[in-house]
Amino acid sequence: MRQIVLELPPEFGRFVLVFAAIGAVSAVLANRGLSIFHDGLRPLIPSMVSGVLPRRDIANTSFRLGLGFFWSFALPFSLGLTIPLVYLIFMATDWIGVRFNADHDRRWYESGLSLRGLGGSAVAGAAWSAAVAVGVYGVVNVMQDLPIPMADAMAQVADPVIFIFFLFPVLTVGYQYGLRHSIAGLGIGTVVWFAVASQGNEHHAAIWAFVATLAHLAVVAFGKIRAIHLAGDDVDPNDILARWEQEAEALDTPDDWEQFRKNIARIKRSIIPLASLYALMGAAYHLAIMSNGPIAGRLYSTGFVVPAALVMLAWALSYVPMKFATAVVTGCMATGTFMDMAVAILMPNWWSAALALFILRFVEVWSLEPVVRFLDAVPEVRGLSETMRTSIFHVMEIGFLIGGGLVAAQFAGMFGFGAVVVIWWINSKAGSKIMPMAVGALAALLVGFVANFFEAVGLGMPT
Repeated sequence: MRQIVLELPPEFGRFVLVFAAIGAVSAVLANRGLSIFHDGLRPLIPSMVSGVLPRRDIANTSFRLGLGFFWSFALPFSLGLTIPLVYLIFMATDWIGVRFNADHDRRWYESGLSLRGLGGSAVAGAAWSAAVAVGVYGVVNVMQDLPIPMADAMAQVADPVIFIFFLFPVLTVGYQYGLRHSIAGLGIGTVVWFAVASQGNEHHAAIWAFVATLAHLAVVAFGKIRAIHLAGDDVDPNDILARWEQEAEALDTPDDWEQFRKNIARIKRSIIPLASLYALMGAAYHLAIMSNGPIAGRLYSTGFVVPAALVMLAWALSYVPMKFATAVVTGCMATGTFMDMAVAILMPNWWSAALALFILRFVEVWSLEPVVRFLDAVPEVRGLSETMRTSIFHVMEIGFLIGGGLVAAQFAGMFGFGAVVVIWWINSKAGSKIMPMAVGALAALLVGFVANFFEAVGLGMPT
C-alpha cells in the first residue's frame, strides 16, 4: 500500500489565518447586506434589509444559486490550480451571512439580534474558509500521491486558454459589430502573434496579440459609439463629451437618484470594513494562495504576472458596469470587481498589495455615481461589456474542454479524451446541468479517478 503523506507549505498556518479572516469579514458584510459576491443575489438585498423578504427565503435562493457554481466550477478548478478560487469561499459566506438574522432598524451594536448574527456569521465564515484552505491542499496532496498522479496534470486544463485569451476581443467585436470587424481583429492578432512568436516566446506572443486585438476593439467601439451620439445632433463634433452630458441630464430621474445617493451613502459609511476585506484579499492574491479565476491563477502561478493581470483587466471591463450599477441600485457592493486581483499581483510584495486594494476600494466606492452616470449617458458601453462577458465564456468553454480532453488523455489515453467528449455531449443533451465552461475540468477529474480505480484493481493501462 502506497503511503500518502500530507505536505503543506511552510507558511501554511499563516495562510489559514488569512483565509479565516477573509471568511469572517465577508460573512459579516453579507449579514449586514453591504457586500455580496453572487451577482444574482445582490438585487434581493434591499428586500432583505427592509424586511420584505424573510432571510430564510433569501438564504435558500443563495444556496440554489451557489450550489451548481460551487461543485461544477469552483471545486474542480480549485483542485486543478491547487489553490482555492474565490468562488469556493464567497459563495458559502454569502449564504452564511444572509442566513443569520439581523436587525436593520437599529445600529448593529444597539441590537442583541444583530450582535448575535454578526458573531455567528464571523465564526461560521472563518471556520468555512479555514476548512477550504486545509481541504484543498489536503485533497491535492492525496491526488498527487495516487497511482496515477493527478494534481500536476489537472493544472494543465487551463493551458489552452492561457495562449488564446487574445480571442476575447476578437469575438467581442464580432458579436457587437459584425463579422468583418472580427476578421480584421483576428488578422491583426495573427500578425502580431507570429511576429512575436518568431522571437522564441509563445507566452509573449499571446500577451501582445491580446493588446493588439483589445486596441482594435477600442478603436472600433469608440468610432461606432461616437457615430451614434453625433447622428442628427447639433453638438460640435469635436465635443463628444458635451453630448454625453446632455443625455445624462435627460435620462436622470430625480426620485431615482435621490434613492441611489442614499444607497451610495450607506456604502460609504461602511468603507472601512469593505476596504479591510479588500486588503486581506490583496494579500492572498499576491501570495498566490487564492485566485479570482482559473486562467489568471494558472498564469500567475507559472510566473506570468502581466498576462494574468491583463486577463483580469478583460474580466473587469466586462463586469464593472454591471457591478457598479447594481451597487448603486441596491446599496450593496460586489465582493470583487476583477480589478482587485489585477492590481494586487502587480504590487512588489504582499503588504503593498494589501494597501493598494485598501485604497482601490475607496476609489471604487467614490466613483460609483460618476461611473453609473456615464453608463446612463453612453448605454452602448454597458451593452459592449455584456457582449464581452459572452465572448469570454465562449472562449473559456472551448479552451477548457480541449484542455480537459488533453489532461484526461494523460490519465487514460485516448479513451480519456473520448470520455470528455461524451460527458460534454451528455451535458448538452441534459440541458447543460453542468456549467458549460466547467465540463472539461470536471470530466478530466472524473476520468482521473476512474483511471486510478482501474489501476488499483490491476486493470490499468500499460505505460
